[in-house]
Amino acid sequence: IAGISFEQAQGYCARLTEINRERHTWDEGQGEWEVIYALPSPNQYDTLLSIADSSNGVCATFNYNCVPCQQATEGSSAFIHPGREITPVDGYMPDWRGLYNLRGNAAEMTTVPGVAKGGSYAHPAKSALPGQEQRYTAPQPWLGLRCVAHVRPR
Repeated sequence: IAGISFEQAQGYCARLTEINRERHTWDEGQGEWEVIYALPSPNQYDTLLSIADSSNGVCATFNYNCVPCQQATEGSSAFIHPGREITPVDGYMPDWRGLYNLRGNAAEMTTVPGVAKGGSYAHPAKSALPGQEQRYTAPQPWLGLRCVAHVRPR
């Protein structure tokens, strides 16, 4: 999701929690647990980013100049205007953890209003490094979100 406000992003995470509440609650003899979806904190996002200049060990940041990425089945239609607009989330190859687009593509909102992480197609590659942030005051075409799931005892 891109081009929405911070409040809409928070609302989306809250709705996702509500919709999935019953499916993600279980009892394994140690009490009940639930999954709560939220935006990541800036520190959580930085922890996910590595300082290596690659998102999956093969492709450079932003992936669009990488032959394996361009030849990926889902990637072939994603590269209409590489580096000039958001591409489908699965248009690039995942990193070693199976996560897509932690850097580049769309900068992602954090729990801090006005602070995004990960850089975007509209930012220089160095803005995707840990410790860097992108500032915003309103919805932007380069700004999106990622919900993280927190498993908590009920």
